[in-house]
Amino acid sequence: VRIDAKGNEVHKVELLELKENPKLDLLEEVIEDIGNEQVVVWCSRSRLLYDAKARLEKAGYTVGVFDGKNKQREQDYEDFADKKIQILLLNQASGAYGLDKLKECNYAVYLCNDYSVEHREQSVKRIYRGEVKTSKYVIDIICKGTCEDKCVSALQQGKELLSTGETDASIFLLDNLD
Repeated sequence: VRIDAKGNEVHKVELLELKENPKLDLLEEVIEDIGNEQVVVWCSRSRLLYDAKARLEKAGYTVGVFDGKNKQREQDYEDFADKKIQILLLNQASGAYGLDKLKECNYAVYLCNDYSVEHREQSVKRIYRGEVKTSKYVIDIICKGTCEDKCVSALQQGKELLSTGETDASIFLLDNLD
């Protein structure tokens, strides 16, 4: 229920669970392909993050959450660092900075990005802390032709701009916003 400034009910909002969710299907498939390795999954949308948690737990995985809503997020983080849980779902705004205990993890999966190049670069660096002794993998789950596709493209251009100081000037033209 949404309440206006005077305390009146404006309209009821009902969230319906999707019967199908291709992103969660693919996430589950990617994690299955990874096997018994630990995985950090980044997701900028709370509802999708908790839907992923429910889906993965139902499939038999051990899952923790690090976001602003989870009161036991520090415990989930420590349990992941101690290898007591296989998957840690993180919100980029909450977990992109200072979580150095993710460095033993070799897989970062991006279920849903935001447009912040800073959040993206900082979250990727969580698995690249200290001396890197093994291969690291960053996987984006993208549905072509969606806003997610455009978001990842914008993040790549932002990274290019930050790393080289140059990028194609056409990205700044309003005609490219279709």
